[in-house]
Amino acid sequence: MVHVDVAKIQLSTIATKNELKLLSYAITMMKLNKKWLGNFAPDQNQVRNNENLHILLWLIKDTSWILGYKTLGTMMIVPTILMALYITYSTRKQWSLFVPNCAVISWIAANGTWMLGEFYALDFLPFALICFGVGILIMIYYLIVKIIHTSRIDNTTD
Repeated sequence: MVHVDVAKIQLSTIATKNELKLLSYAITMMKLNKKWLGNFAPDQNQVRNNENLHILLWLIKDTSWILGYKTLGTMMIVPTILMALYITYSTRKQWSLFVPNCAVISWIAANGTWMLGEFYALDFLPFALICFGVGILIMIYYLIVKIIHTSRIDNTTD
């Protein structure tokens, strides 16, 4: 059983200047990317642009973690996961993109859970391991299906 000490969670902490600068940069990049987010059937360039923004959000989240910026790191979990969900949804008709994107969502959930556990001295490691495990299972499934499908195509062309 996990015990959560509410006194250790201090989300009301005022962000430092550096955290606010990083957050401002992330918001600016999201505004620049806004035109790419309106279409739920994006072309390959839109998917790539969204993936690039997602990488930026993820890097800001993880950089905040490394620098100990609890407020910014905690806040960056939400846009990072939302962007991953959006990318996954937008690739839902392309199995070869959709399934790995599902694994990415698990990875980010694991990463964010791990980070929150470290930031607030909570025992979230078991939850992070479950999320990592789900992502690994998704990718194993993807690779097995891809190998089987490729071998069937190879056998029919012989």
